[in-house]
Amino acid sequence: MGSRPLRAEAVLLAVAAVLAWVFRFVQDDAFITYRYARNLARGEGLVLNPGETVEGYTNFAWTVLHAIPERLGWSTPVFSQLLGIVMMLIAVHLTIVISRRVFHSEGFALLVGIVTVANMTFLGYATGGLETMMQAALLLGVTRALLDALLDRSAVPTPRLLAAGFLAGLAILTRLDSVVYLVGLYGAVLVRQWDSRGSLPRLVRTLGVSAVPAVVLVAPWFAWKLSYYGEVLPNTFFAKSASGPLQPLLYGLFYVVAYFISYGAFLLVGRFRRYRRSYFAVPGVAALSAVVPLWLAYVVYVGADFMEYRFMVVITPVMAMLAAWLLDRFVNLRTQVLLVAVLAVFSLAHQ
Repeated sequence: MGSRPLRAEAVLLAVAAVLAWVFRFVQDDAFITYRYARNLARGEGLVLNPGETVEGYTNFAWTVLHAIPERLGWSTPVFSQLLGIVMMLIAVHLTIVISRRVFHSEGFALLVGIVTVANMTFLGYATGGLETMMQAALLLGVTRALLDALLDRSAVPTPRLLAAGFLAGLAILTRLDSVVYLVGLYGAVLVRQWDSRGSLPRLVRTLGVSAVPAVVLVAPWFAWKLSYYGEVLPNTFFAKSASGPLQPLLYGLFYVVAYFISYGAFLLVGRFRRYRRSYFAVPGVAALSAVVPLWLAYVVYVGADFMEYRFMVVITPVMAMLAAWLLDRFVNLRTQVLLVAVLAVFSLAHQ
């Protein structure tokens, strides 16, 4: 790879960091995290109120990290925003790296990065004070570690399997629902590797080696949660499940449909019909895309989230690959410029 693509990526990352800082904010829910972190830093335990052991957060690793600024007397919201921006830069870089490996094009990989950053939901949640971008970065790290198995069915080297398992464990510690993405990703890996008589030992090795660091991280956490809070699932899960089953499903469906409409995805339907076969014919793309429908089904099932499209951030990089593919196919420059301008307006409406 030459120096020009590296410079172009560096410029994109710098622009992304500046824009994320310009549009920075802190969500109300972030202050719940900060309060748990403050009590942890003060020796009161991981509690909202001293003496009350209730797990009212869903972002263990993120919360523990925020005990650092609380302990050192730094501004916790600023620490949170800066850490989120760093995670966003890692996520965008990994998106470009994955795209370069999949599509074998420096220019197209950069286009995918641009489309990702141009998504105001993705850019906005670089800050906000919650774990959203950290989860996205970790899951992209797992994806990168397993990418060879998705693309050419080759055996993944042991160090990469261990790295994938370690990052998967961290992702679960960051948000428990990372399991949904990981099921889709590992499921795609297993399907891709089931190609010969000798597949079974390879599958066992892929799962077994990768599971070791994940289990080492997650099993003690589950045991601690049971002994400390009396439950494996956070209190917020039981609060959500108290409502009837139909209302969350309807809201979740509305949430997903509204997201795509609000970003003007309907403007790309014609191109999707024409170019979907060529897109999914690229080796590994179908396997890589497996996480998207599974994640969307999860979002609908749990009734989404009250924060504007936060749950869509995790799959934005994968969806950006398809969007970039469709945008890259055009014959009329005037129509293309108009389309890009209109899509940009749709995105900016989310700021």
